[in-house]
Amino acid sequence: MKTRILTTAGIAFVLTAFFISAAPSADEIMAKSYGLAKADDMISTTTMTLTQQGGAVKTRKIKTSMRKTAEGTDSLAEFLSPSDVAGTKFLTIGNKTAGDSQRLYLPALGKIRKIASSGKGGKFMGSELSYYDMEEHSLKDFTYTYVKTNTVQSVRNGTNAVIACHVITSVPKSAEAPYSKMVISVGQDDFFVYRSEMYDKNGALEKTVSIAEVRTINGVLIPVKTTAAGVSGNVTAIQSDNITLNTGVSPDTFSIKNLEK
Repeated sequence: MKTRILTTAGIAFVLTAFFISAAPSADEIMAKSYGLAKADDMISTTTMTLTQQGGAVKTRKIKTSMRKTAEGTDSLAEFLSPSDVAGTKFLTIGNKTAGDSQRLYLPALGKIRKIASSGKGGKFMGSELSYYDMEEHSLKDFTYTYVKTNTVQSVRNGTNAVIACHVITSVPKSAEAPYSKMVISVGQDDFFVYRSEMYDKNGALEKTVSIAEVRTINGVLIPVKTTAAGVSGNVTAIQSDNITLNTGVSPDTFSIKNLEK
């Protein structure tokens, strides 16, 4: 009787084949992530801190409102301070068919500026977040590839946690998207996206967005501390406070007419 002896290379091949076949489906993981419970509406106070590479710091206070609709997510950001941006309003109206519509009201000019699809890669109010980052996206907007597993650190419901994650490469289907790909870390136990690395059209890393703290409110996972760190050295930190869910925010809040009030 012949005895078959596996070489080191053979063992590695078998193990690799096993792990590839056992790896979870990227599409299934992302379907669960996009399927997480969401609030019907939400109001919060947001503090946005912009730190430049040289150390200069700007802080902005914003009232944010959102609501879910059959067409997606409507949102309104109203800048409260400082005085040079107070009164600025940014409106997003969700539209699954035609794409989200975004408008920026600048009180100094008394004008409403529509953000073109081709301009959504621009920085939102000088932050490291783009207009593209500020709108909602759906599962079908990307193609997904499973990469590996990793761990990230975050605070969940007041407790420091090391979170085991699936790492997924997400490639936008739209040529107008400002990124060539995003590499995202999705919690294995809750399917929440804790980190996103955004790569520009040339394939170079542009920024990393990390959820530093998440809180469960009425069964909904809400990011309360987020950082967007650009490769330039600039960092945008966002903290949400005074969060209320499902209070019945008026649809009139998310109207073009309301921008000029």
